[in-house]
Amino acid sequence: MAAAARPGRRLDDVIDDIGYGRAQHSILLYGGGKSVLSGGVVLMLNVAANSISSEYSLQNMERGALVSCVFVGNMFGNIFSGYVADLWGRRPPLLLACMLMTVATLASTAVAGFWWMTTCRTVECNQYARTGH
Repeated sequence: MAAAARPGRRLDDVIDDIGYGRAQHSILLYGGGKSVLSGGVVLMLNVAANSISSEYSLQNMERGALVSCVFVGNMFGNIFSGYVADLWGRRPPLLLACMLMTVATLASTAVAGFWWMTTCRTVECNQYARTGH
């Protein structure tokens, strides 16, 4: 007769024995802070969309495009950031993304037309996604 299989420890029991320490608190702080900042970017754009809409006398479609450009920029940034990082490493694309994000943010405050602002915001959010938002 075959010997009965000895039950091993469950993963939950091992994790409980290890405990919750400094590393887990750091990950929670940084990961949660990143999510709060990401939500803040979208919130600020939605809040600013009202004043931008009245300043430029935007139609509903243009206002929607201004808000949607954030998500389009994030989509393309997320798609291409891994590929670019595999080609050049992690640091050069990160530094380039931070510089381009700064330039695009400053340019979006100085442009005179709606479509230029939408373009700058798309580039800004593209680079924001590449920084690992």
